Amino acid sequence: MDQDKIKDLLERYRSRQCSAQEIQQVNLWYEGIKRQSEHEFGDQERLLTENRIFAAIEKDIAGDMVFAAQKPKDTIWRYWAAGIAASLLLALGLAFYFNQTTLVTRTAELLKNNFDKETDQVRFENTTSIEKRIKLDDGSIVTLSPGGQIMYPKQFAINQRVVNLSGDAFFEITKNPKRPFFVYSGKLVAQVLGTSFWVKSNKETDALLVEVVTGKVSVFENIGTRSAVENETGKERVVLTPNQRVTYFTENGRLLAGLVEKPKALALEGAPVEQSFDHTPLPEIISGFYKKYGVEIVLAHEELEKCTFTGDVTGLALYDALELICGSISGSYQINGTRILITGNGCN
Repeated sequence: MDQDKIKDLLERYRSRQCSAQEIQQVNLWYEGIKRQSEHEFGDQERLLTENRIFAAIEKDIAGDMVFAAQKPKDTIWRYWAAGIAASLLLALGLAFYFNQTTLVTRTAELLKNNFDKETDQVRFENTTSIEKRIKLDDGSIVTLSPGGQIMYPKQFAINQRVVNLSGDAFFEITKNPKRPFFVYSGKLVAQVLGTSFWVKSNKETDALLVEVVTGKVSVFENIGTRSAVENETGKERVVLTPNQRVTYFTENGRLLAGLVEKPKALALEGAPVEQSFDHTPLPEIISGFYKKYGVEIVLAHEELEKCTFTGDVTGLALYDALELICGSISGSYQINGTRILITGNGCN
């Protein structure tokens, strides 16, 4: 992309004429340039550039604040966008004005390389009746359900990995702590380092779901105007572990954490395979369930700790096994958020 096109994009960004995707790309682009420039520029060059940028931002913002007084709702966005756009425009043109050849070359390369990487997007829609596996640049695998759409860069940025999803998909993410992975699905964002999880949408209720199979996933609302790294500082956040899920209700922006419909056994060392009990105390049984499923099970009161169970629940699903055990002690269980509570009168 040449400098004229870059300038045109940034001018449209400042005047709020960019698409949502272009806004996200400029934000990511800015973050990448900001980080790379700290390593590429010398102290003297960086200080000179920062001083010029700061002066330009102050001038830009001063004008925007006058405009914002007439349109209060736009104040924060214009204040922030003016600063970024001024920074990028000045970074492109500043060296030409001061005739610094080295800075010109470095800045132009930074702008071009980062923009090309982030805008070279692949858009894929699964129009078949079967799932489609997609391998990403970092080795991560996405299994896209029928009717789903995904957009991702051919080459991820140096500091983060971002994809956009519509529909259902299963993600198996390659671990890289220095490059967190973000999945945008409507107004829901899932952040991971290395894990496997589902992202689903419910068209009937207009709700979005994230279900974790392995690892941890941090889920939060997409505030819409910042880069993925900054966006993760939103107001509400839920951290999920295996067999947990969160439902996001788009109508009120609420995140509701819970358990998946069918918890699966974890492939962890020390997790029991067979579950055959002979007058086994209830606390010992639920401890084994926690090791196997990673689901916390609590007893409503101390009298339940005296209860024992005899029987074989090997091969039974978690909820079926709990139904059998609770039935034997005249108790019951209920799901409260991400935990299971066992109630009953207890045993003598």
